[in-house]
Amino acid sequence: MTEAELERCHLVSVDHESLPDAIRSAVDSALEDGRYESDALLFDDAVDPERSFLVVDDAPYDPRVDADGETATLELEPVDVVRLPEPAVISVSNGAERDHEGRVALTADDGETIVAETVSLEPGQTCELEATDAFGSYELTARALTGHEATDEFGFRIGDSHFDGSVTVSDDGISATQSVADTLPCPWDVRYGRGPD
Repeated sequence: MTEAELERCHLVSVDHESLPDAIRSAVDSALEDGRYESDALLFDDAVDPERSFLVVDDAPYDPRVDADGETATLELEPVDVVRLPEPAVISVSNGAERDHEGRVALTADDGETIVAETVSLEPGQTCELEATDAFGSYELTARALTGHEATDEFGFRIGDSHFDGSVTVSDDGISATQSVADTLPCPWDVRYGRGPD
C-alpha cells in the first residue's frame, strides 16, 4: 500500500478493525511499545490525527503524529471518550404566534446534566445552546413553560452520524428532534472489502 492509494477518512471515530493491514500493524506496535517510528508512516495519510480518534476494543485513543525530518512517530494516548471537533448545538425555535418560555435539558446516561437552560423566545425567534462534544447517548427533554406547557423527550446521541438537535415550540405543542446523516465507512475500510491491503 502506498500513500497514493489512500484517501483520508472523514470519520471522527475510526475503528481499529477497519484499518488496512499496514496501518493496523503500525497502530499495534504503537500500542505495544508506546510509540511507532517510521520513515514511511501511512497512518496520517488515512486518518486525520487532528480530528479523529482511534477505537481499539471499545477503548478510545487520541492519535499523535510527530514528524522529525524524514521520520514520523505515532503515539496513542488513551482518553475517556471520543469527541467531536466542535460541540453539537441544540437549536431552539418558537414557531408559535405568541411569546414562549421553554426549558431544555440534556442528560447523560449516568444522570449528569449537560444542558439545563430556560429560554424566552418571541414568535419566529431562534437561539442555539451548546450541547456537548462527547460521543454517547443522552436524553433531550424540552418543556414549554408558558401556554400549553407541553413536554417532549427524545433519545439524543452524539456520534459520526448523530449531532445537532432542535427543539421547536408551536401553537399545538413542542417537539425535540436531532440531525442524523447517512455515514459511509472510511474509503479503505477492510471490513467492507474496500481499499488495498
